[in-house]
Amino acid sequence: MKRKIIAALIATLAITQVGIGFTGNMGKVHAMNPNQYTDVVSTNVNYSYIEKMVDEGIMDAETENEFGAEKAMTRQGLLTALYRMEKNPLVLDGENTFADVDYKADNELGRALKWAENSNLFAGLNEGFFTENKFEADKSLSKQEAVQIVYNYASKKGIVDTNMSNITLNTEVKDADTVAQWAKSSMKWALLNQFVDVDKEQKINPEKEITKEETAKILAMYLDMEERIENERNLLATTPQNTPEIPLTPIEPSTPVEPENPSIPLEPSTPVEKPSIPLIPLEPSIPVEPENPDKPHEHHWVDNIVKIEHPEEGHYEKVLVKDAWDEVIQHEEEGHYEKVLVKDAWDEVVQHEEEGHWEKVLVKDAWDEEVPIYEEQIRHICNNCGEDITGSENDHMFEHLSNGELAGWHEEVKNIQVGTETVHHEAVYEDKWIVDKEAWTETIHHEAV
Repeated sequence: MKRKIIAALIATLAITQVGIGFTGNMGKVHAMNPNQYTDVVSTNVNYSYIEKMVDEGIMDAETENEFGAEKAMTRQGLLTALYRMEKNPLVLDGENTFADVDYKADNELGRALKWAENSNLFAGLNEGFFTENKFEADKSLSKQEAVQIVYNYASKKGIVDTNMSNITLNTEVKDADTVAQWAKSSMKWALLNQFVDVDKEQKINPEKEITKEETAKILAMYLDMEERIENERNLLATTPQNTPEIPLTPIEPSTPVEPENPSIPLEPSTPVEKPSIPLIPLEPSIPVEPENPDKPHEHHWVDNIVKIEHPEEGHYEKVLVKDAWDEVIQHEEEGHYEKVLVKDAWDEVVQHEEEGHWEKVLVKDAWDEEVPIYEEQIRHICNNCGEDITGSENDHMFEHLSNGELAGWHEEVKNIQVGTETVHHEAVYEDKWIVDKEAWTETIHHEAV
């Protein structure tokens, strides 16, 4: 029994360690290059959320070099992100609700929309969210619309608590009254879990377009919370709540000792001896001198009496204390350990990715550029033809007068090029991935278990 209990505890510890370290991503993990996108720097407070979305293939970048962090999140972008978070579940054929969506099997948006409708992700949205049976995939989402859809997704999964019945919206949010009635619960939920932020003016701007960066934060934080809750549940499920008690072996009743010779009665136990005190006889009285010396001498003796205590005498006999009885004792099973085959030996094929490093490569050599130099000057402009006549005002006026035209001019402040200067531009470099080792396949042999 002790061996079983120890084995169970060891198994529990092993499961606990696995549960804590599990990240939920069973595929390959590729850390996003900090220099991959020009609009996402590693010092950005939301960098880790965007990195999680990119690494797990949940959200797409706009181009190879731009994530589009400040761009508005579209309906298609959010629905496909949630569909990928759910590991692209299979969907059953059904009615094609939206006329502007291609529902072919190879179209991710079509599959995501059917899944979203089956999962009731559009519940609670404003009645005018869809018009004329169109999905409008590229239409941007407001913050409260996006939060409502994610809230519906969380409610469907049932892992993160979405019950907001006893929670009041934070009164410190100055524009709390601008949250639509249909979005009250979902925005409470988002604020409570810090999925959305307030700006410097303590506003959440529920009707404002939500950006891809803000959406990445909501989805990444939700995934982290969901993963943490599942790990805690697994830990509780695999930890023994009560250690089974080990039955105690009953103590056998003492058996009276039979005398070696039954015909001879048992001697009583030797009494505890007290230390012997030597008996001191009383001193005899000193003879009294007779008053009359002529009288004969007489001796007077005092008796010396000693009291001796003798212990009682007796013998031992067997007396019945308890009648005979039968006791049932449960003995544990007996056995032994043997090695048994659990899994045959096998070969595992491991695909290794290419290895390399980043290097700075020259894109453009340094160059010098001649840049014009301007200064503001007051110039004289002809009222008739608009020509700059600074320095030749009289001749120009005479020419107009000779043609029978009115002559006149006015002053204007203009930027006039007065020279040039040489500006030196440094060479331009960019990071380039250099392959040190091509991807390769490795076969690992595992012995039988």
